[in-house]
Amino acid sequence: MDWYNSLNGLQPAFFYCAVIGGVIFAIKFTLMLIGADADVDFDLETGDADGGMMWISTFSLAAFFMMFGLGGLTASMQFKLGSALALTAAVLTGIMMILILQLVRKKVAGLHSSGTSDINNAIGVEGSVYLTIPAEGQGKVQLVVQGTQKVMAAISENGDEIKTGEIVTVKGVVNNILKVTKH
Repeated sequence: MDWYNSLNGLQPAFFYCAVIGGVIFAIKFTLMLIGADADVDFDLETGDADGGMMWISTFSLAAFFMMFGLGGLTASMQFKLGSALALTAAVLTGIMMILILQLVRKKVAGLHSSGTSDINNAIGVEGSVYLTIPAEGQGKVQLVVQGTQKVMAAISENGDEIKTGEIVTVKGVVNNILKVTKH
């Protein structure tokens, strides 16, 4: 209690911002980690070509106030800056935290993948015959397309039978069936 009573000027305000913002930030972060975050944020979207970014949310506001308080306390208590400079340092620290959060959100959003692959990306890829491809019919080949190993239906491009285990190259796609030739 002596420490709190020794605060003067803007220091009590910085302290309350750090504590309240920190508690809300910790709760929101914990809820996000366990997947139970029911967000009722008010979001301000920018008109960026990348689909916009969420700038104002309860999470980002909590982070801002947490760092605003910590930055202000550090500037005034550790560096012995006056109120005006401590307030400036607090605002800059809070804004820096929001920018860091936006960078992290953008990087995480870039990790999103639809999980679908385009069969045309198999053209030119080598694979092995999984089930024999008869001269007049289809079999299956095993190959890696877009970083994922797949087993896909295939026919022989030149009408030859291709036995299991033989290496083939995909030459084209017809009705979602690969046309292959022996390597």
